[in-house]
Amino acid sequence: MARRSGFWIAALIQLAALGAWPQTIQPQSLQIYVYNQAGVSAQVLSEAEERTTRIFRLSGLRAIWVDCETAEIVGTNCTGLPQPGDVIVQIVHETRNLKGDVFGAAFLGRNGSGQYTDVYYNRITELHRDWRIPLSSVLGHVMAHEVGHLLLGLNSHSISGIMRGYWESGELKAAERGRLLFSSEQAKLMRERLMATPADSNPRNTLAASVRTTGMIKP
Repeated sequence: MARRSGFWIAALIQLAALGAWPQTIQPQSLQIYVYNQAGVSAQVLSEAEERTTRIFRLSGLRAIWVDCETAEIVGTNCTGLPQPGDVIVQIVHETRNLKGDVFGAAFLGRNGSGQYTDVYYNRITELHRDWRIPLSSVLGHVMAHEVGHLLLGLNSHSISGIMRGYWESGELKAAERGRLLFSSEQAKLMRERLMATPADSNPRNTLAASVRTTGMIKP
């Protein structure tokens, strides 16, 4: 008998219509450093990044990816602290610190700032097998959700869309069709927060003091 599927995440959002942000707005750049500690294949990771890129593009953000095992972009630093406004996604196999239906965690300070997030690949592959959704689709949407937490801050869960705290079959089907997105309000807030990032802010002040989690009831 099929079981239900659900999934916890942290951020505030509604399902967005395609092209919800005004096309006259200059896209804000978002540099994402990826540490592939789980050995995700190059093809799956590339496809997942493409899906995440599309999700953010529809919100007026231009994702720039730096894969730190193979980084060749001049001026990037995969060993030091990220610059203000940059984010780090670490893909790891598993965690013993969070319950089994948690698929990722974004680390935020008490002021709502953060630059680091973990994604738990073993749990994502289980969801892929159980629901027969493309692996890159699941990974891409989880990454987008967790980065969304970093950009939206504390209490950013919503009642619908990619930032809903609990994903069920409706969200999974929307993800497979490419329609699990940020709302126009969330898109506006993410752009504003990126624009307001102080150039001289200290990245150490944005390290996690609290954890926002993602989880899913398996089918």
